[in-house]
Amino acid sequence: MKMATRERTWSEFKDCGLLWWANRMLHFFGWAIVFEYSEKDGAFKRAYPARVTFRGFDHKTEDEGFEKLTKHVRDNANELMEEAKRWPV
Repeated sequence: MKMATRERTWSEFKDCGLLWWANRMLHFFGWAIVFEYSEKDGAFKRAYPARVTFRGFDHKTEDEGFEKLTKHVRDNANELMEEAKRWPV
């Protein structure tokens, strides 16, 4: 069985709504994936797991997250369906 892996950037992960979705699930357990950016130029520095005391997001963040993720699924539906049909390889 052959497995295909394509590396992506943290920015792509965040911009399509997957960081929000992952953190939504992780918050249940008191965890989150944290992104750090440079104060100087706003460039991405690093990502790391962290324990958190808060749970969930405010309504605005939830609305934006669902919109981003839904757009990502819509824009990639054909590719996702083809991958699903081919699995297992």
